[in-house]
Amino acid sequence: MHVQIPSWVLDISQQVSLRSLEQVLKEYPDVVLRAKTGNERCKWKVGDGADGIGRIAFAVLSKGPDSGEELVLAVLEKAVAPKHMHIEGEIIFTLLGRGWDSTTNGRQIFHGPGSIHTHGPGSVHEPYSEDFWVIVYYQPAGAKYE
Repeated sequence: MHVQIPSWVLDISQQVSLRSLEQVLKEYPDVVLRAKTGNERCKWKVGDGADGIGRIAFAVLSKGPDSGEELVLAVLEKAVAPKHMHIEGEIIFTLLGRGWDSTTNGRQIFHGPGSIHTHGPGSVHEPYSEDFWVIVYYQPAGAKYE
């Protein structure tokens, strides 16, 4: 897999003062995302965590027309993301905060600032953060959610 993360996304990792979902949404509102991506449809989608606790926000920065390929900016605040399976794998790059992944084999994977993790094709996992986690992830063929 090869993906190029835009420099403005990487710059988020330098903004250590960002400590909450609200701060990220204020610093990078939809209008800023649209300007930076050149995509008029780019916007945040905000909702509750998969277990009804905490909040999750994500914005699709780019998407392949037919493959399901996506580059996504996401924020988890005291939340669990839905369990899902990656058709052709995933790359996760942590910009700020920290999070974990629970895999189907019971493994717990820690993600801290600057960490990169890959999930192979067919992998199933459930990412979560007990506090605040900002990531950018790339999926070459999308994911199937349970």
